[in-house]
Amino acid sequence: MNWFLIFLFCLLVIQTIVADGCLQVERDALLEFKARVTDPFGRLVSWRGDECCKWTGIKCSNQTGHVIKLNLTSHSQSHPYYSDEEPWYNNSLCGEISPSLHALTDLKHLDLSYNNFTGRMIPPQLRNLSRLQHLGLENSFIGEISDVYLNGLSKLEYLSFSPITITIDSNWVPPFELKYLDVGACKLRPTFPSWLHNQFELNFLNLSNSGIYDSMPNWFWNLSSLTNIDLSYNQIRGRLPLRLEHFTELCTIILSNNQFYGAIP
Repeated sequence: MNWFLIFLFCLLVIQTIVADGCLQVERDALLEFKARVTDPFGRLVSWRGDECCKWTGIKCSNQTGHVIKLNLTSHSQSHPYYSDEEPWYNNSLCGEISPSLHALTDLKHLDLSYNNFTGRMIPPQLRNLSRLQHLGLENSFIGEISDVYLNGLSKLEYLSFSPITITIDSNWVPPFELKYLDVGACKLRPTFPSWLHNQFELNFLNLSNSGIYDSMPNWFWNLSSLTNIDLSYNQIRGRLPLRLEHFTELCTIILSNNQFYGAIP
């Protein structure tokens, strides 16, 4: 009987904690994040009070109350992968990213792209957010990441970085299958990224201006799920295929400023 009463008490405590749709530990983490950034345009003005699930850029799970989405991109153009928020218009956040974000253990979508975290390194704590499906850090940070950083993000489907250095071992096997990869203007290895050969669900690929100086591998032309390809402004060499028969859904392919030869398929 005593154990049953203890169970009821714990259940009541849990219900009280999430009664407003926001877990206290996650609300505190978000407030710590807010305290460390500069917000000249008042984008985070709604970040006060107890109901953090109603704050701008935040989405919580209806079942658990956990924060599952943090979208603070300042992207100035509409984007096909941003379906339920209006894009920000050059209202950049500044400052540093609090390590408190690691407390958002159920986070699936994190987008801090197109902000002004000038001179800031990508926070290492983000690699511990193992449930992330969407990670957008484009045009916000500097520095370098490696495959070690990505090994814990096994559920990733969307990945966007720039302009940073990405160091990937040639034998690395990613733990995820991406649908969207944008690393345009990043500094990659001179060799074509071989780890892409098993990304069979990839739709969007941007490797433009990424310092690739290599031959195009034959397997690339078999990534049949691709719909948008940008390999421009590299030094990729090789003969173009006679046909692009595997790319049944291809909409856009940009190969300019490379060393391809042969007839355009």
